[in-house]
Amino acid sequence: MYSIAKTAAVGAKRHAGAVGPGALAHQCLCAPLFQVNDHSPAYDAGIQPFFDFILSINSVRLDKPGTELTDQLLANVGRQVTLLVYSSKDQNIREVKLTPSDKWSDSAQDGLIGCAIRFCTYASASENVWHVLDVTPNSPAANAGLQPHTDYVIGTPHRHLESQADFSRLIEEQQGVPVQLLVYNRHWDTCREVTIVPDKNWGGQGSLGCDVGYG
Repeated sequence: MYSIAKTAAVGAKRHAGAVGPGALAHQCLCAPLFQVNDHSPAYDAGIQPFFDFILSINSVRLDKPGTELTDQLLANVGRQVTLLVYSSKDQNIREVKLTPSDKWSDSAQDGLIGCAIRFCTYASASENVWHVLDVTPNSPAANAGLQPHTDYVIGTPHRHLESQADFSRLIEEQQGVPVQLLVYNRHWDTCREVTIVPDKNWGGQGSLGCDVGYG
């Protein structure tokens, strides 16, 4: 279970004043994609999955698609870099210092900072959330431990959900097959992985047995 309430890194500096989402809605941003590996540079720096958006690295703005982030990380392996990070949860901007490393993990797939990153806007990232509403007892959703009204599906570990239809399509394609979902719980203030098996024949309505609201 990943703690969303984890504080920022030692030495991180918060910028004065809150930043409204409207100011960022039309900017292109780089955002850590939901998962941050335990004990990685990103984890140790307090990067928060799903909620944090990287605005710049070493004063290089990330406001358009490109390789600037990758280039800066590769050029600074073993040296501290400074990220300017916007939190959509706290609605403020802070400086985060971390050190890219190729030694923190035995797997090269874990990357230099230990979090998956995609290029997107604040608006598109914040919209692609599915709110779990009523959950029927003994349904696939109930058996998976989804919590009514406090759980939000924010993605999967292996697939981007980029539109309202993507979640429905995923469930339809994976009938009878375990599906891993990344779920944020508002009450616990945590992210966790949930495994659910969609089944049209479970004995109730739909494939999951829960109502889901988009956005």
